[in-house]
Amino acid sequence: MQERMAMALTAIALALALASTSAEGAGAIDLPVARPASGPTETIAAKSDDYDRMTVPVTVREHGPFRFMVDTGAQRTVLSDMVAARLGVTGTEQAQVTGVAGTRVVSVVNVDRLKLGRRSWAGKQLPILLANDVGADGIIGLDGLQGQRVMIDFRRNEVTLIDRVSRDPAADGFEIVVEAKRHNGELIMTNAVIDGVKVDVVIDTGSDVSVGNRALQKALGSRVQGRTELQSVTGQSIQAEYGTARQFSIDGFKVTGMPIAYTDSPSFALMGLDRRPALLLGMPTLRLFDRIAIDFVAKRVMFDMPAASIPNS
Repeated sequence: MQERMAMALTAIALALALASTSAEGAGAIDLPVARPASGPTETIAAKSDDYDRMTVPVTVREHGPFRFMVDTGAQRTVLSDMVAARLGVTGTEQAQVTGVAGTRVVSVVNVDRLKLGRRSWAGKQLPILLANDVGADGIIGLDGLQGQRVMIDFRRNEVTLIDRVSRDPAADGFEIVVEAKRHNGELIMTNAVIDGVKVDVVIDTGSDVSVGNRALQKALGSRVQGRTELQSVTGQSIQAEYGTARQFSIDGFKVTGMPIAYTDSPSFALMGLDRRPALLLGMPTLRLFDRIAIDFVAKRVMFDMPAASIPNS
């Protein structure tokens, strides 16, 4: 278990958010909404990358398709340097980008059209990051997901986008429905419990490990099983300690033996989650479900239990 955990933590991780270098702090971020050309519901074939994250085909300025990782923990859509070179775009402005391991200044570009299925939107101040650090051609962040219900089917390798006005019955039938609150576009679940400690949870489909803040580690009194490094999509790294939670539960669903990495990530402060126990819930736990859905309009997160009993993680 310890060796497996250490290997997982060396993979690409985690959340991204953007704040202009001329701004005074992050503040509220105005995110555009991806609009469908027609029809309220669309299912898109997805693929798993080397870190078990979901990628989908995206066209940029009619070029592509490129494989973009779906990251519900990222504020902004990101272009890799390879895609930017293919498009012939260079950043004329710079901005601060915050990842799991720190903040750095990168070039940003404006792109008049990105397209995922029938949905398209204009990309404003998209950071350009190294493809080797991202592990994909780019990242689909919250600016491409807002105003929709995003359903991820892990068994079928599909991502379904449901428009805000849709009452599609296929979007219903989830066994666990969790109310959430919104902060800068993120949906935060506040009713999760880890070993008796109430925890704020953010669904992070861009991470191959679950990451807790120091407040959670202190509240749990967790025994350190080892130390490792988290690698960020910004190319930075941060030291982390890891342990195993006896039980994670939310609305009746329980996972036992869940690995968690603990670190002072600036991502928590950016989301206002640095002072109380909080967790970025990564793909190893999310993939225990058959389906998950994040409804950015209704502010709900939904989970579909597998037909068979869920094994320990």
